[in-house]
Order: sequence, then structure tokens, then C-alpha cells
Amino acid sequence: MINQDSVPPGRNIVFQPGVDWWQKRLLITAVITVIMLVIFSGIDDTPLTNSTETRVAGIATQMYLDQDYVVPKLNGQPFLEKPPLYSWLTVVSYKIFGISYWSSRLPSALAAIGLLILLSVQMRARKYPIAVQLVSILTLVTMAEFWSYSRTASQDMVLAFGVALSLLSLYRYLDSDHYRYLVPSAVGIAIAAMAKGVFGISVIIMVVLPYFLLSNRDKDRGHWLKQFFALGVAFSCGLIPLAIWLWFLYAQAGWDAFYTVTWVNSVGRFLGQYQHGGHVEAWYYYLARVPVLFEPWLPIVFVGVWYLVKEGKLSGYRLLLICWLFAPIFLLSLSSSKREVYLLSIYPSACLLITDAVNRFYRIGERTLSMQHARLPRHALSFQLFLSTILLAGVFYLALFKWQAGLYTITVAAISALALFAAVFYRVKADVGRALAWSLASICLLFIVYGGVLDPNEGKARSYEAVFDNAVFSDANAEIGLYRPQERTSGAAVYYLRRVVKQLDTPEELAVFMRQYPDHVVISEDKELLKLPGDIQKISVSSDTMYVLTR
Repeated sequence: MINQDSVPPGRNIVFQPGVDWWQKRLLITAVITVIMLVIFSGIDDTPLTNSTETRVAGIATQMYLDQDYVVPKLNGQPFLEKPPLYSWLTVVSYKIFGISYWSSRLPSALAAIGLLILLSVQMRARKYPIAVQLVSILTLVTMAEFWSYSRTASQDMVLAFGVALSLLSLYRYLDSDHYRYLVPSAVGIAIAAMAKGVFGISVIIMVVLPYFLLSNRDKDRGHWLKQFFALGVAFSCGLIPLAIWLWFLYAQAGWDAFYTVTWVNSVGRFLGQYQHGGHVEAWYYYLARVPVLFEPWLPIVFVGVWYLVKEGKLSGYRLLLICWLFAPIFLLSLSSSKREVYLLSIYPSACLLITDAVNRFYRIGERTLSMQHARLPRHALSFQLFLSTILLAGVFYLALFKWQAGLYTITVAAISALALFAAVFYRVKADVGRALAWSLASICLLFIVYGGVLDPNEGKARSYEAVFDNAVFSDANAEIGLYRPQERTSGAAVYYLRRVVKQLDTPEELAVFMRQYPDHVVISEDKELLKLPGDIQKISVSSDTMYVLTR
């Protein structure tokens, strides 16, 4: 580990640890403002877009309306894929701010901010200069996947926070033997377990177990057993909230509900026994997606990994980062169910690797490392600038040709282009520090303008807002039915209509419904509605077509 205190003051003030008190406070305030803009810009103007958001918001809306906090329900039917932590947090948000796009996503946004604070505390403990910490935090919040899920109504960012809290706390315990670190580790385990059940627990075990075995290989048996027992206590305490909820679930919904949560939707999903929404993919699914992980900062993550491996023996903190980054990719490749978002919990390790790389970039700027060592980060930065250019071109295309954006969007995108030009200029001058800083400024501006202006336009084309914000629902006498709905349609119906909607699963049920309620509205993705009498509307939702039948 580089001793940051020994790094001499340098010519690049952005990485200089010796800036005065007011400069530090001004820099911190500016970065916090940028983070808030990146995460919250346009978050309330962007409709619920993907299947996860409409489902999660629909479940939370029904929980809020029914005040049944034990059994999560999707349009009146028990939905037991995951424990209800995110639904509980969303209900609290609804009670404070009302039901809205913003309040549905607030738990994810707060979890992302909490994760950034957690990493800042870790960086401070490692004595990195303040500017290095801030640059690294900004790279994490502008990783496309992390940014997207910090603004998405889903359990995944809450899970990532719980995993990071538990792993960093467990590392501190294993490194120091101080039992006080077992308390936050148990809290992190509880959050992960209540966010995604068995999967949340398994992600932590995937990292902790190889790290524990490798870091304790040279220690005596007594010390090994003591730490192993302490880990068992931390995990046992962390599972208490999940056990309490499962007990109430069993008491209220019975054995089938308990079995569904603990086996069918958790263990069975990853063994390939769960087919409905099981996301079954080939073993190489994650390996094929490595090039798009951490974008647009993958090249800098690679530099951080390269520096650690180059030093030879891995131990302690470096070993944790390597296990945290690679163990989930390897072990999740063995499971049947695979999704890109399952890797969201490894993004904090990428951020900490970038922190180490950025700190070394500062030293390269001071020419304390050889040109041979400086060559790799300069090549990596060139590739990162290429990725930034592609991102910039995409934003300009959306702004000019697809959505005909206004002057504000074009102006911010143009400023971003100037910042990227400055980054290229400093890269040509081999000033890695300033080039990285200007590239980061360019990316932050792009995310702000995309989230604030372009994402809402994209979201409206992919949301159910046009389906349920319809004049046909203004008729208080009309009875509404969903014919063979997908989960996302059921969730959207409860969210937008603020009530449970009758579900029709067979043609016979549909026929009875239409006879029983002459004044009706039927919503479906099924083209069978085209054959029925009445007025039909076709509404595009992304690549699908929704049919609204009225009479």
C-alpha cells in the first residue's frame, strides 16, 4: 500500500493533499452538489419504465393501501419472490411524500448515497487524499449500471449497500479482531437478507469465505477457529430479521408461502428448478458481459487490478478487493439464473480499485514512478476517453435527432464536449491527473443532462403511463379487468389506479366479465381482444402493444 502521507505536494491541485481548509470544503460541497444532480436530476419526471419498477411499485402501493406488511401482494395475489424490505421502505416514503415516481425510487437513491458515504469512510480510513476520494466516488456514481439502479425502484441498490456494509465491517473485524465491527456486519447481513433473501446472503458468503480461507492460511488453528465462530455469530444475528418475517409469513399465509420464499424462489431459482422468470442463461453469460461492466470506467478498474497483481503477494485489503470483484462473477456463473444486475454488488470493489489507481496517477504526475509503469494508465485513459466520446455522441444523437431537445440540453452537452476536449488535450501532454479530472467532469455533465431531459423522454416511450392515463378510466361506473396480464401490467394497474384490478385468466372468465358488466374496460397484451365487440385502442409500450377494449 502506498503511504499517501509521504507523497510530495504536486503541480496538479486536483490530486494535491495539501490544499487549504476552504479549498477542501469548497471541493467537497461542489462534489456533493454534482452527486445530487447526477442521481436526482429528472427522477420524478421519468415514468416507471421496466418490468421491475412497475412490479415493485405496484406491490408497495398495495401494501400502502391495504396496510398488510407481512405478505407482499401483486394485484391481490401473494408475490413471494423476495422479502419485503424494499416495499417497507417504499411505504414509508409514500407516507411521507405521497405516491409518486420520486417516492417509489427514493429508497434506491438513499441506498446509493449511503453506499457512497460508506466508501468515503473506508477511503478516509486508508488515508487517501481528499481529492482522490472525491474523484473515485464520482467515478462510481457515473458508472452506467450503478447510476441507472440508483434511480430505479428495485431491491438491487439496497442489496448492494447491505453487502458493502457487511463486507467492509467483516474485513475490519478479521484484520483487527475488534468485536465491535461485528455489529455493523450483522446489520449489513440483515439488510442483504431482507432485500433479496438467500441470494443476498450468498453474495456475502461468496466473498467472505474465500477471503477468510486465504487470509488465515498462515495463522494458528486457535485464532482461525475464534474468527470462524465470530463470523457464524454475525451471520446468525443478521438472519434474525428474516427469521422473524418468515415466522409471521408462515402464521399468516401457511406452509406453501414459507416454502416458496425459502426454496422455490431462492435455491430452486439458482438450481434451474424455477422457470417462471428464472432468467436461465448459459455459463458464460457474465464473462461475455465483462466488457460492459463499470462503463465508462472499466479501463481504470483494469489498471487498479493490474497494479495489485503486479505487486505479487496479495494479503489483507488487496485480497478483499480481488475476492470481492472476481468471486461473485465466477460463482454466479455456476448458477442457472443470471442477470447483469446480480453483479451490482461488486461495483463498490471496482470503486476502491479505482481509488488506488487514481492515487498512483497522482504519483505518476509527479514522475515518482518509471515511464514503464506510467505507460499502462496512459493507454487505459486513452481507451476511457474513447468510451466517453461514444457516450457523448450518443447524447448528441438523442438530443438533436430523436427528441429535438431544447437550448438547455444542447448547451450542457456542448460544455461536456469542451470538457472532453480538455481531457484529450491533457492526455496528449501525458498529464494523467488533469486528463482524468476533465473526463470525469464531462461524464458528470452528460449524466445530468441525460437524466434530467433525455431519460424522461425515453421513459415515456417505455412506460404504462399512456395506458392508464386514459380518458376511459374517468368513467366511475366502468368495471376494469386485466386479461392474462404480465406481472408488469398488474403492478402498473395497481400503481396508477390505486386499487386492485380484477384479473381474468381464461376466455371463459373474460366472457362472463363482459356479460356481467356491460360498461367495462379490458386491458391486455393479448390480440384476442381484437376479435371482441367494442371500441379498441392500441397503445405502444416499448416494443409491445397494449390493447384497451371499452364498451
